[in-house]
Amino acid sequence: MCINVNSTYRDILNIPEFIELREYLFHMSEEQILSTIPDNRLSENIPDAWNPEDMVKGFRRIQELKKNGVRVLHHIYPKGELKAEPEKKQTGLLYFPAGMSGQDGRFAVICAGGAYVAVASNVEAFPLAARLNEMGITAFVLKYRTSVECSAKKAEEDLHAAVKYIFAHKELFRVKDDYAVFGFSSGGHLVAEYGTANCGYKNAGLPKPSMLGLAYPALNLEYQSELMDVVVNTMLKKGWTKDDREVFNVFHHIDQTYPKTFFWQTKEDESVPYELNFMILQDCLEKNNILHIAKSVEHGGHGLGLGSGSEAEGWLDEAVDFWKNGR
Repeated sequence: MCINVNSTYRDILNIPEFIELREYLFHMSEEQILSTIPDNRLSENIPDAWNPEDMVKGFRRIQELKKNGVRVLHHIYPKGELKAEPEKKQTGLLYFPAGMSGQDGRFAVICAGGAYVAVASNVEAFPLAARLNEMGITAFVLKYRTSVECSAKKAEEDLHAAVKYIFAHKELFRVKDDYAVFGFSSGGHLVAEYGTANCGYKNAGLPKPSMLGLAYPALNLEYQSELMDVVVNTMLKKGWTKDDREVFNVFHHIDQTYPKTFFWQTKEDESVPYELNFMILQDCLEKNNILHIAKSVEHGGHGLGLGSGSEAEGWLDEAVDFWKNGR
């Protein structure tokens, strides 16, 4: 089957190469899709910011890899842990090797957003992984735990476990220590947290990432809105306190050991206010003398992903250049 913007969700789920990946493909579960929108096309009834053509490119890349015999899906937790903690069965790591041509061993880990209630890899992570492959960079897309109590802590554990898994299998994946971590929206919060002094790579005993790449990260947990109320209430335990929230306040846990960072956001973002996220993050990085690029985009909504066809288009090329050459 040739995947295109008119392919339906049912079409995608029934592609032979995707059978084992069904629970990792969309921002909704297979069961939810088949009971609500099975015959919707990829291009219909989606937010204006989502780019169906980019989604198609991501799916086509997965199909290509599977046809070439690549083991795309990897489980980051051993069977014993999955049995003892069934919630961890949500997780999975999808491997997008760049191939031998132009590959230099760099790799990226990608965490899509979804307000900690879903992981929209189809919209953000798969297209990014496919584009990174074209640039000669191997990518890994993480499906982390969502819609569970204390989602933030559990997603953090999943990200740490994923990076540990990659480093434990460096020869299999043909990667070296030079890596970046990319995140979108709530996934941007998760990735921003990966650099912090209290919840980050140091606490997990992991190598420092060469760069964090944050796309419209939802960082201000004190801002009250319908979306942020959902995010915070899902992130934390029932009956959470301000102290519980403070643990995951990225702004208050950035220090001089924070990785260099590329981040971008549109000024028109209605879901994640520009002044209360972008500007505060920029100020925190400057105060701690962290090398960074802050890309401000005048127009566009929340959830642009690669930004194809928008004013944000090209941000990934800038980020990768900063990763490779920025000092």
